[in-house]
Amino acid sequence: MRLKKLSQNQLTNGTAWLAFGNITSRVLGALYVIPWTMMLGALSLQANTLMGKGYNLYQFFLMLSTAGLPSAVAKFTARLEGNSKHQFLKNATRLS
Repeated sequence: MRLKKLSQNQLTNGTAWLAFGNITSRVLGALYVIPWTMMLGALSLQANTLMGKGYNLYQFFLMLSTAGLPSAVAKFTARLEGNSKHQFLKNATRLS
């Protein structure tokens, strides 16, 4: 019973921190737009368009890097570790 309560408390605490970080990130993102637009003046529309295109590319690579590649590498590494392929893992770590 105590373990379940502790686990639930950690989940609640982690969720609260994630929500706080998300809200803070959005507020900071909204605050930078005002000076950005004032600095660029008439060119702000073109600059925002270029930034949007670059951000789309960044978002695509971020999605690829978090969509399952780290867990796939971890699973493959664990499988090799279980098969006693230590030398291969040392070489792969050195190459990366």
